[in-house]
Amino acid sequence: MVSSCPDCKAVDDMRDNHPVERVLGVIRHDPVRWTDGVPEIDAAVAARAMKFAVEYFLRQMQRGSIKGRVERGIGEDEGRHRLSFQHHDRELTMIVGHDGEIISQELTVTAPRRKRV
Repeated sequence: MVSSCPDCKAVDDMRDNHPVERVLGVIRHDPVRWTDGVPEIDAAVAARAMKFAVEYFLRQMQRGSIKGRVERGIGEDEGRHRLSFQHHDRELTMIVGHDGEIISQELTVTAPRRKRV
């Protein structure tokens, strides 16, 4: 089971998306590191994983078009975090260990909805 990041006000009930800047810091150093208990991910790592150019990824973050969420593992998932990024038809989910190692990642791309005629 996973619960939301401790920095979110409603820790166990958080399901709303926030602009990435509020939840996830974006840096250009190690792939994932921790600052004051908050994960920061290298922009190039997140951009590549979402199949975006880094410049596009950063521009969309500045516009608030990419939403992010951090969830903290509990029980047998203690010490792991799930980082999620959403942008239009894409959702990237990364599982990160306590040392910042990316354990797994998955990119889901949904087909655009067709208008009914």
